[in-house]
Amino acid sequence: MSFHLDGPMFLRYASISNFRALADVEAEFDKPISVIVGPNASGKTTLLEAIRLAKAVLAPRTPNEANQALMAVGAISPHLPGRLRSDAIARDLRQPTVIRTHYRLEPAEISLLENSTAQVATNLVRSQLGQQFASPAGVLAFLSSALGMAQLKAAEDQVRLALKAADTPPECRLELIIDHGTGRLSSPEPMGPMFFSFLEQRFPPSVAAFSYFPADRALPIGEPPIQLGAADVSNQLEAHNSQPQLKFARLKNLIFSAVISSEDGRQSLDREFRNIFENLLKGRSLESVGVNEIGLLSIRIRDTETNGVFDIDAMSSGEKGLILTSLMITRSIADGGIVLLDEPELHLNPAVCKDLVGFFWESYAKPRGMQMILCSHSAEILNAIFDRNECALYHLSSGSVLTPVHKQDREEISQALRRLGTSEAEGLLYKATIFLEGEHDVELLESGFPTLLRPYSIRELGGRGEVERQIARLQAAEKKGQVVPPTFFIFDHDRKPARLTGTARVRVLQWDRYCLENYLLDRDVIADLLLDGDAARIPLPERAEANRFIKSLWEAQLNDVVVRSIYASYALDFPAIKGADLCGSDFESIARLIHSRASDWREKLEAVGREAWCGQFVSMCSNERQKLQNRWERNWEHLCDGKRFFSDLAREIPLRMGLVQFKKRVITEMNMQQRPAWLRLRQILGEFLGGT
Repeated sequence: MSFHLDGPMFLRYASISNFRALADVEAEFDKPISVIVGPNASGKTTLLEAIRLAKAVLAPRTPNEANQALMAVGAISPHLPGRLRSDAIARDLRQPTVIRTHYRLEPAEISLLENSTAQVATNLVRSQLGQQFASPAGVLAFLSSALGMAQLKAAEDQVRLALKAADTPPECRLELIIDHGTGRLSSPEPMGPMFFSFLEQRFPPSVAAFSYFPADRALPIGEPPIQLGAADVSNQLEAHNSQPQLKFARLKNLIFSAVISSEDGRQSLDREFRNIFENLLKGRSLESVGVNEIGLLSIRIRDTETNGVFDIDAMSSGEKGLILTSLMITRSIADGGIVLLDEPELHLNPAVCKDLVGFFWESYAKPRGMQMILCSHSAEILNAIFDRNECALYHLSSGSVLTPVHKQDREEISQALRRLGTSEAEGLLYKATIFLEGEHDVELLESGFPTLLRPYSIRELGGRGEVERQIARLQAAEKKGQVVPPTFFIFDHDRKPARLTGTARVRVLQWDRYCLENYLLDRDVIADLLLDGDAARIPLPERAEANRFIKSLWEAQLNDVVVRSIYASYALDFPAIKGADLCGSDFESIARLIHSRASDWREKLEAVGREAWCGQFVSMCSNERQKLQNRWERNWEHLCDGKRFFSDLAREIPLRMGLVQFKKRVITEMNMQQRPAWLRLRQILGEFLGGT
C-alpha cells in the first residue's frame, strides 16, 4: 500500500553526523508515520533536535528561531550568543557537524515556486544582505539601486536554474555544516532554504507547516494570562518555531481562542474534544468553557462513569499534555504539515499508549496528509505499530546504528523471544536484554552495578534446555542477516561447562566460578556483617570466630564433593545421589544411607560385607579429601556452591533481614569498598557487554 501526501513538503531523508549522541546515522522516510525507538541515551531526541536545528538555522520563520534552536541544544549561550560552544554539540571537535535533511516537493509546490520567482529571488537577496526579517522599506533603497537590480536579476536566474535542475522527485534540501575550527555555520544548498522559507511563510501566524513537540511538557496550573488577536501573533509563531516548549503553556489560550473567535470555533472545539475523549481518554466529555463562580477562567470536564465534574487542571499531566498536543495539531498544523513528536506517551497510562499511534493516523496523518515522526520508549506503542502498514519502525540502537525494522524478518525472532519470556518490543527499547540463570541474580547485579546495567533489561532464565534451543534459533536468524535485538545469556558454572558459542548480537557467558554468589564470598565483608548487630540478630563476638564459622560452611561442602566423587567411581546404575542425602553428614552416615538405598545391588554389596564396604568407602573418602583440602583452602571462593553457602549461613546465624537482602548488602559493601572480587565481576560484565 503506498501513500501520497499532498501537503507542502515531506521529509524523505535525514543524515546526521558528529552531533551530540549521534556519530553517523541516516534514514529514509517513506511512510506517513515513522516511529524511532531505542534505549535511553541512544540519541532519539537528538535526532529530532537535529532535524529541527537544520530547519531553524537555514529556513527560520521568525528572527529568533535560529538563535533559540542553537541555545536549546547548548550550541550558544544567551549571554554570549556570538560564540559557538562546539564542545556542547560535537563528539569530535576535529570534524564538522553535518545535518542533511531532504524534503520532497509536490507538483503544486513546484508550480507555486515557478510562479513566484521574483518574490523568492527578493527573499534570497535580502537574506544575503542579512535583512531577511527587516521591513521592506528598509531595503527598498538598495533593491532600487543599479547594484540591487543586478543582484535581483542574478537571483532570479539562480532560482529558475535551481527549479529547472530539480531532482525527480523534486527536493528541497536543508544541509547544515558547522565547522568547529572556525565556528562558522554554512550550507552548500542555498536555494533549498529559500524554497522552504517561502513555502512555509505563506501560512498565517496561527498555522505552521513544521512543528516540533518536545518532551519537556511544563503544563501550567490555574489561570494563565490569555491574549487574543494581534497580541498573540508572536507567541503563536514562537511556539512552533523558536521556542516549541511554549506550546505547553498555551492550553487554555488555545481553547478560549476557539470559543471566542466564532460559533464555528466553539463547535469545532466540541468535535475535537469528543474525538479525544471517545478514542483515547475514554469516559470523559467536555462540560463547559467559561468563567466559574469566583471569576476565574474554567474548562470543566465530566467523568461519564461517575457523572462527576472537575476542572481540567485536575487531570493528570499526561492527559493534559495529550489534549494540548491533539488540539495544537488539529487547530494549528497545516494539511500536509510535518510534526516531530518526542515521547508523546510521557506520563500516560499504558492503556492509552497502545491506542496513540492509531489515533494519530485516523485523526491527522490519513485525513489531512500529515507526516509524523515520533520518538518513543513505550513498549505499548511499539507493540501496537508492528503490523500497521502506514507506519515505519526504526531502531536506533546506538549513535551509529539506525536501522529499519522489517516485518518479514520478525516472526521467527518474535517466537523465540516469546518463549524466553520477553518480547521484540523490549529488545528494541533497551541496549540489550540480559538473561541470568541463577535465582536472585537479577536483584544482586542491579544492586551491585546500578549504573552499568541501567540501560539493560535484566530477566531470569527458565530451564536451560529450552533456552539453548532459542539461542540457536536467534543465532540462525542473525546468520541470515535478520535484525535480532541484542540478547545476552549468562549461565552459572555449576561444574558443568556449557557448550555454547556467542555471536555479536546473541552473546553467551558462563561464570568462571560456581555461580554468581561466589563473587560475593569476600571473607572480610561477610565477617564484618556477622559482627554487626544491624545485620545479625545474635552477632558473633569476635572476628576469629566469624572466620572459623565461614570456614566451617565451605568445609561442609568439601565433604559433599568428596562423597559424590567416590560414589561416582563405583559406577552404580541406580539413581544418583541427591543433595538432600548429604546435608553436611559425616562419611559413615552417608555410607550407610547409600548402602540401604542400593537394593538392586544388595547381593553384590553383601558379598563384600557391609562393614568391609563401609570401611573401604570411608577410607577412600578420607584419602580424596586429603588430596582436595589444599586446593579448597586456596580457592574455596571459586569451588564451593555460593548459593548453598549463603543459605547455610542464614540457617545457622539468625539475620535481621531476608537472605536476598543480606546478599544485596554484601555486594553493596563490596562496591563501596571496591573489593577485588567486585572489581573482577565488573570487568567480566564490562567486557561481555562491550560494544552495546
